Amino acid sequence: MKNVGFIMFIAGLSIIVGWFIYNLLKINVPPILEIAIILMFGGVIVVIVGLIYERLKVKKKEEEDINKY
Repeated sequence: MKNVGFIMFIAGLSIIVGWFIYNLLKINVPPILEIAIILMFGGVIVVIVGLIYERLKVKKKEEEDINKY
């Protein structure tokens, strides 16, 4: 639970970035879909950051295991 602040920061940042991407695309949709599209773009960013974070964590663990021997 020590990474909760980091996760909340990434989630908030991703929603802001999703809003910017949505505004750049200038899509004409109803207001309900606007929220869904912004959250979708934000969700994609969270998933990408999460995958990169996990990959770096695994890579660091592999290096520690190699250095142990």
